[in-house]
Amino acid sequence: MDIFFTDPDDVPVDPEKVKVRALSAELYPDGRRVMINLEISPFKFKPNVEINIENQEGLQISSLSIVESMVHKMEFTVHLREKEPKGNYKIKAIIFYNDLDQFKLGERESAPAEEILGETRQVVARFESSFEIKG
Repeated sequence: MDIFFTDPDDVPVDPEKVKVRALSAELYPDGRRVMINLEISPFKFKPNVEINIENQEGLQISSLSIVESMVHKMEFTVHLREKEPKGNYKIKAIIFYNDLDQFKLGERESAPAEEILGETRQVVARFESSFEIKG
């Protein structure tokens, strides 16, 4: 199988070398939605991504999860769950993999997915950015 890359110098990397290249947010004119742009290193194996937005009090007001992303440049729209969004906000991105082979089922056949995924999670990158909504 032949694989072609846009940039031959930008080759996919192993999981432990995946990094966040850019994370930004742009407010929509309605003031209630945010476009998030995320770029990570090209990868050999599909990573999982979690993105959270926190207000200036540190409360999570929006989040999204991506399971096994197929692309390294991503764009999402999230809704801010506040009555009147304003002030400074943080965007936090976590890139991780799950090695389900390491989970020992044994007597835990009915273990919830959240428990299994939590125990097999291997975080490879974290990144934080911020934006402001003027009131």
